[in-house]
Order: sequence, then C-alpha cells, then structure tokens
Amino acid sequence: MKIGIFDSGIGGMTVLKEIQRTSPHADCIYIGDSCHVPYGTKTKNELTTYVENIIEFLIEKQVDIIVFACNTATSMLLDDMKNRYNVPMIGTIEAGANMALRQAHKGIGIIATPNTIQSGGYERQLQQLNEQMPVHSVACLNLAQLIEDGLESGIVDEQLLRRELIPLPSQNIDTLVLGCTHYPLVSSFIQEYLGSDIHLINPAIEIAKDIQKMDDNSGDGEVTLYTSGDVSVFEEKARLLLQESYPVHTFYHKEKASNVN
Repeated sequence: MKIGIFDSGIGGMTVLKEIQRTSPHADCIYIGDSCHVPYGTKTKNELTTYVENIIEFLIEKQVDIIVFACNTATSMLLDDMKNRYNVPMIGTIEAGANMALRQAHKGIGIIATPNTIQSGGYERQLQQLNEQMPVHSVACLNLAQLIEDGLESGIVDEQLLRRELIPLPSQNIDTLVLGCTHYPLVSSFIQEYLGSDIHLINPAIEIAKDIQKMDDNSGDGEVTLYTSGDVSVFEEKARLLLQESYPVHTFYHKEKASNVN
C-alpha cells in the first residue's frame, strides 16, 4: 500500500509515526509544505492552490490514499477535494471527533488554528454525533508556529505556550481535542498544564487505525520526504521526530516551478 500524507510543516509527522506503527509495510510519501507554514492563517483560495498542487503530485506518484494530516486543510478543503479528484482521502476531524466522544462525559474542548475553529468543522461533526455534548473551542493563533520554531531552535517557549492555552475553559471539559497535528508534539506540556483529569485526543491514532483496516500489507515500509522549504532544516526536524534519517527532496509548487526532483 502506498500512502500520501501532507501537512503545512512537520506536525503531520505525528500522523506518519502512527501509520508506521500500525502499518509498517506501507510505503509513505510525506510532503511538508514548510514554505507556507502555518496553514491556519491562510485564505481558502491560497490553501486551495497549495493543496491542489500537492494532491496532483501525489496522484502522479500513484498513491492508494491521501491523508490530510492537517486539521485546517481537512476542515476547509477535504470535501471539495474529494469531489474533485478520484482518489480516496481521509482527514483528521472525523477521527478526532469520534475519539473525543468515546472519552467525554462533561464537555469537549478543541484547540486548533484560527481557520479550523472558524470553519466549525469539529463543532459540526461533534453535533452530528452527539448534539447534547457541550463543546468549547479556542483558536490558538501562534501555537503551531511556536512548535515549528521550537523544533528548529531546540527550545519551545513555555510561557508563550501557556498564553495560548489561557482562554481554554478547563473547568468545563474532561476531554481536549488536539486540533492541529503540531500539538501532540507538546502534549506532555499541555497535559501538565491542564492536569491529569483531562483526556487529550490525538486524531492521528484514529487515522492510523482507519488506515490499518485498508492495509493489504504490501510495500517495503519505504518513507520518502518532501518539503517546499529549507531541506536541511526539514531533514533535521524529521530526524528528531521520526528518530531515523530519511532523504528529503524539494517539492516545487506549480506556480513557482514545473518540476519536482
């Protein structure tokens, strides 16, 4: 099985890691669109161009399924892209909502990028599944970029992280959806900040289970990485996250260049 995975940067590697764990034979192509990170503040028109370029490239690579390892792209574009392209696609929001409702009793919190929260994707999905469950959403303007920058510098500013989480009404929830694939990278900090009574939901775990159900155990477990940003920086971040070195290639968006090497 060949799986295409993409995100605005390195956050989607949390999804890649889970897929590697549950479907070790699957061949994975991962694209980190680092020159456009974060997606959470881009317009829909901008995101449509970026995501179409990525999907068309992955289709050329003959992937069997495309994973939107990005909550913003899922919430704003997954349905549009499913209608436009003839390839199976899966995103984060349905996975995260299903996991959250299995855990929650008092209320569900969602932290995500401004675009994800504004789209209302999680809220709609949760309401469809359980309209009685209280949902509290908080847009974290800078959290994804703080995590991305912290991996590059080796230091994540915990004071700034706390500031992003202050608006969360933790007294009203017992479950928190990490609504951006970057956020599990600081899940230990978030758990410490909120306390052990609140369950953290990482949609990547559910996505990997869904992929595993489709997996035919074909492939060699090969991982190929692409980035639209700085290759050396991306390579180092990937090594830290995946605990293994993989070659990184440059991904060129069509509006900038006409080829990918």
